Order: sequence, then structure tokens, then C-alpha cells
Amino acid sequence: MDNVEQELLDTVSSVLTKFGDILVYAIKEQLIARRNIATGTLVNSIVFQITYNGTVANLEISAEDYFKYVEAGRTPGSKAPPVFDIVKWLETRRLDVLGTDFSRTGITTKVSKAKRNRAIAMVQRNHPQDVVRRAFLIAKSIGINGIKPAYALQKAMNTYSDRLFIQVNEVLAAKTAEILGREFQESMNNKGIEVK
Repeated sequence: MDNVEQELLDTVSSVLTKFGDILVYAIKEQLIARRNIATGTLVNSIVFQITYNGTVANLEISAEDYFKYVEAGRTPGSKAPPVFDIVKWLETRRLDVLGTDFSRTGITTKVSKAKRNRAIAMVQRNHPQDVVRRAFLIAKSIGINGIKPAYALQKAMNTYSDRLFIQVNEVLAAKTAEILGREFQESMNNKGIEVK
């Protein structure tokens, strides 16, 4: 790669870095606005990096693995999430799900009334398995009913991608003009022609 290509790539990289900061901030704001935070682990895991493939610069967003479920949701009837992950979520949020009215929480399951009553009775006795049972019911509900997608990345991209395209084109045009002017000046100076 010659100096001109490197200058152009560095210019694009600086624009992508600014865009990456904006994009990550917008994604985090979307998740916070939707209250998709419990511990902050997901929000804090969202980062970007710029990778290179020859003269092509790529902006890559990465996050915790479960971001894909927050972003795209889970369709009704899909596989339930791991109960252990729901247990961690319950403990983080300190939720007493079975001690509340299920209709108000939006959590519904197709569990028989007898099983539900036994689970509620178990919670009322404050048995050590309560959290696991609650997590199982929530995981089952998520498997049955799904989860609405957040579309945080998609919304951020829709909001900012046009601006990025315009800004990259403007910056590249200005940098190209600068480089061409400089190269022309050097070429003329080498031939003994003074250009002002």
C-alpha cells in the first residue's frame, strides 16, 4: 500500500471511529430506554473496532453473545433460554415473580393450575428452590410467548448510516483533492515549474 492509499485509509478510519462512538452510544441509549438492562453487562459489553482488509476498512460492533436475542427477540414457540441465565437475571433484579400477579407482569405460561399453585405455595414457604422454579417458569414462558425484539442496532444504523455515507464521501473528496493538489505541486516543482 502506498502513502496515498494509507492517507485515504487513515482518513476513512478517523470518520469510522467517530461513527463507531456515535453508533455504540445510540445502541446503548436504545437498550436503556427499553429497560433492557439488569446488571449493565450487556450495555457495557457493546464496543466497536475497525478492521482492515487491504484497502478496505470495516467497522465491527461486538457485544455479549445474548445481544442477538435482545436485538432480534425470540419467536413464540422457540427454544426456551437456559434456566441458569434466568436465575442470574432474577437474582440481579431481585424479582419475586411468583409472588406477584402474573397478568400484570406480562408473564404467562401454559402450566396447569395445580402446578402453578404448587409453585406459588413453594415460594410462599421460601424454599431454596424458589428462584430455580421461578426461573423455569419464566424460561418456559419465553419459549412459548417469545420476546419482543429491541432492534437497537437496526434503529441506530437507520438513524446514522446515511450521515456516515455522506460524511465519508465529503471527507474522502476533500482528502483526495488535497492529495492531488499536493502531488501536482510536487510534480511541477520537480520539473522546475512554480505553481501558486
